[in-house]
Amino acid sequence: MGVRVMGVRSEPIGDIKTHYSLRNKLCPIFYAQYPIPNTQYPILNTQYSIPNTQYPILNTQYSIPNTQYPIPNTQYSILNTQYSIPNTQYPIPNTQYSIPNTQYPILNTHYTILNTNTQYPILNTQYPILNNQELKTKNQKPNTKNIYLCVMIAEIITIGDEILIGQTIDTNSAWLGEQLSLQGIRLNRIVTISDVPAEIIHAVDESFSRADLVLMTGGLGPTQDDVTKETLAQYFDTTLEMHQEVLEGITAFFTSRGREMLEVNRKQAELPKNADILMNARGTAMGMWFEKNGKVLISMPGVPYEMKGIMRDFGFEKIRNFFHTQPIIHKTVLTQGIGESFLAETISDWETALRNEGMFLAYLPSPGMVKLRISGYAENGNADKIENRIDHYIKELRRRVPEFAFGSDRETIAEVVGNMLQERKQTLALAESCTGGFIAHLVTSIAGSSAHFMGGVVAYSNEAKINLLEVSPDSLASEGAVSEKVVKEMANGARKKFNATFAVATSGVAGPDGGTDEKPVGTVWIALAGPKKTVAKKVIFGKSRSRTITVSALTALNWLRNEIFKSELE
Repeated sequence: MGVRVMGVRSEPIGDIKTHYSLRNKLCPIFYAQYPIPNTQYPILNTQYSIPNTQYPILNTQYSIPNTQYPIPNTQYSILNTQYSIPNTQYPIPNTQYSIPNTQYPILNTHYTILNTNTQYPILNTQYPILNNQELKTKNQKPNTKNIYLCVMIAEIITIGDEILIGQTIDTNSAWLGEQLSLQGIRLNRIVTISDVPAEIIHAVDESFSRADLVLMTGGLGPTQDDVTKETLAQYFDTTLEMHQEVLEGITAFFTSRGREMLEVNRKQAELPKNADILMNARGTAMGMWFEKNGKVLISMPGVPYEMKGIMRDFGFEKIRNFFHTQPIIHKTVLTQGIGESFLAETISDWETALRNEGMFLAYLPSPGMVKLRISGYAENGNADKIENRIDHYIKELRRRVPEFAFGSDRETIAEVVGNMLQERKQTLALAESCTGGFIAHLVTSIAGSSAHFMGGVVAYSNEAKINLLEVSPDSLASEGAVSEKVVKEMANGARKKFNATFAVATSGVAGPDGGTDEKPVGTVWIALAGPKKTVAKKVIFGKSRSRTITVSALTALNWLRNEIFKSELE
């Protein structure tokens, strides 16, 4: 269950429970509180001091008679007075804990603890503070499933009726979500609203109740229906004023394009007084940075390349500096030809080992593919170490399932196959029926594909198969177009026609009509013709036409990839 402690939110995410601490708010340790200077200073809901003495801590007196110290084998320095408990130093000035080889600020930061039943605080990591070794209580082992990680939460508000009625696709949120993740920020929610003042105010209030950072796109145009700027000025209790630097930039923008600047464009330089202005070098609507109670709202234009430019030029750096975020390293392994559940079972011990090192794994299935995203927090300057460990696990994964793991991150199967063919000075031809040229589309979407792709034929009718690919009429009559014999003849015909090293052919029932009991909708035959032999296999992909076409193309290309490897071993 979620727990609220003075502006702090705690909720489970799988096996991990996470504290979301708000800037300048109290941070929980063992469900206790660290207070602001000059107030009482409870830790673990009790009071600590050195036996037989009273010393002030933040202008308050504490005494702990004969109780367990919160940090065993540590030195205490409280307001410049040393308390000796051997081996290390643990000063508590007004705002910081100093732990060997690192810092543990009390205020303005996030805290992590190891198991609420232990008394060992740690710093944004899964390792206790003494020598970076896991500590144990007398009769208790640390529970790695009860580790608390501090994560900053963000939400996105997109504004515009054109999104709500489906005229415009919201690509901004997808890009922002990806970029925020790389900054170590968890995107919690995306909301789309109409450009109406009441809706904007309500949406901001709700987002601020849950999140530390709110990113808003849209509603900053020059027309009367764009009311976001005025509404935000009202919300943040300020007024608009002419921003001379912005006005000069807008003027230069129109002058450079030989266009007249209208009064509505001039008004775009009227901006809220208390906002930090994020200059837009690509348009006339500026970005605005607002702060309220330690939280931040960034308002940006809805034009994607303008929004991206503002965030790259100013936004992400300001976020990092304001929130002191810990970046996350993500790497993705791409697999084809194995379902999510089967893949999870196959690599279960690999996944367990990865998670035991404090990294995370996400399964991201899509038609014909499963992506495995491996993530790790780059804390305390250990980015290189985390990246090396992720690379180690990726190498091991590809060694275990080489027939399925074909690439990483933004690679495509067509790109991987194309590189393999070019490295070996080999070529490819295609003969497509049910895929209708989709494989050719994937292959030619890669720059430089002319070096290995000789050409293809979309032979949809039987006549085209006979005339263009030399498929036997007898084979079509006896076996039908969706058959092993015909698809092999298609592949052989394409390989011969284009004088290619390899040829791939597809023939199937894409649906939603045309299936029979013997050949139901989704039945596809794929053939591969190479220098030594021609082989074919039958697969059944279900009743969705678009899914059958997509999965058939990916399956054919991954099969070709594996056959290229096999041909080197023969």
